[in-house]
Amino acid sequence: LVDIDGSIYEGATLYHLPFFQEALKEQEVISDTVPSVVTGEDVNYYMVPVWQDGAMKAILCAVNSSDELSELISAPAFKGNGFYTIIDTEGKVIVSSTIAPKGFARGENIAGIITTGRNGQELFRLAAESTEPLHVKIDGEGHNLFMEPMKNGDWILISAVPDATIDMYFQRTAVG
Repeated sequence: LVDIDGSIYEGATLYHLPFFQEALKEQEVISDTVPSVVTGEDVNYYMVPVWQDGAMKAILCAVNSSDELSELISAPAFKGNGFYTIIDTEGKVIVSSTIAPKGFARGENIAGIITTGRNGQELFRLAAESTEPLHVKIDGEGHNLFMEPMKNGDWILISAVPDATIDMYFQRTAVG
């Protein structure tokens, strides 16, 4: 492996990791958040096949701190009242906005946090089948979850907006 500053890490290998095995099957891959094989910090690996004469010859790999992915999805939603999170098929948080409520930290399972009576796999089915928001309670407050499948259906991007924020925007629009 070669770092951006040109440092070479001999003996570091990704071969045994599931996301690398997926990349070997000619897939573009974004890993779950995992410890770096070099530093141990939480990172996400991005891999794409490199083709030559119609055959895969190599895998191009980039890696970023998972904090960078969190910053990327931390753009203010509804003037800082809403938030984004990405979950896996089991409902486990991959990454969340920096303003997400407690319980939406990396590795937490949101199936127990949002009171819908649904597990992570049911959330995935709903995200795949419906464009309608899912109404849930988070810390006792009503929220609308807008869900979009991503990463070949392995993750869901959730945009969460409190009811009070939607009501406020609706009232402003109705008044003119």
